[in-house]
Amino acid sequence: MAGIVDTLRESGASIPSLPSFSGAGMQKLVIYVGVGLLLAIAGAIAVYFLVQMFKWNKTFVLFKKVGNDWQIAQTDKGMFQRVGTAGDYWAKWKNLKRTCSKPRKQKRKNFRRK
Repeated sequence: MAGIVDTLRESGASIPSLPSFSGAGMQKLVIYVGVGLLLAIAGAIAVYFLVQMFKWNKTFVLFKKVGNDWQIAQTDKGMFQRVGTAGDYWAKWKNLKRTCSKPRKQKRKNFRRK
């Protein structure tokens, strides 16, 4: 019982053969795949930090009352998140791990720019 390959050879058809693999060829392949993986991992890390930079894009200044005067207690990174479908927002702080309603009152003096 003749196989398909034997039938093709008898008819004079050209059958491509598999390339031969050598140690040097496999070494190149492993190096290319390894370098590709390293570049992909480095790119993924860079994209992660870039997304985090754009995600936490607001700076909140937190005040506390000392005596009769308000003083800056802390600055924190944060973002505004939409809550529900009614158009409400809340402020989410990164380091304090808290959320509060969107700030509306001004607690700091306006500094004139020269």
